[in-house]
Amino acid sequence: MRPIATLIKSDITALLFRLIVGVVFIYASIYKIAEPELFAKSISYYKALPIELVNIMAIIMPWLELFTGTMLILGVFSRSNSFLIAVMLAIFIVAITQALVRGIDISCGCFRSEGGEKVGLGILIRDIIWLLMLVQIMRYDSRRFSLVRLLPKRAKES
Repeated sequence: MRPIATLIKSDITALLFRLIVGVVFIYASIYKIAEPELFAKSISYYKALPIELVNIMAIIMPWLELFTGTMLILGVFSRSNSFLIAVMLAIFIVAITQALVRGIDISCGCFRSEGGEKVGLGILIRDIIWLLMLVQIMRYDSRRFSLVRLLPKRAKES
């Protein structure tokens, strides 16, 4: 097998990707949880959601980021959590793309609300790379490096 294909299919690569994406999503959730009103403003600047949904997103999404990021690092339901994060990233990618197409000059609201990174092609590419990492995890994570493997197996019922 070719070395690159071996690397792509490796559960060590999946572990590395789980750690990277998990840490990123935990880090991204911190300011959003601490300052939901500022995060709600960041969401509203995209002008993509009805105002009624902005506050709901600002409250739910950071906690979902924290939970899925933590579970991804621990290897608990890594495929399911990878899928949830991939859905969030797809939403981010659509939001960023529409802001770029419409020429909206805003901070992305990814890690900080004020003075953060501007929406641009670099952020879009970064999110696509993270999405590809998640595809690798969903496809090749063997659960060998999972917290679940450390838990005692349930006794079979008679």
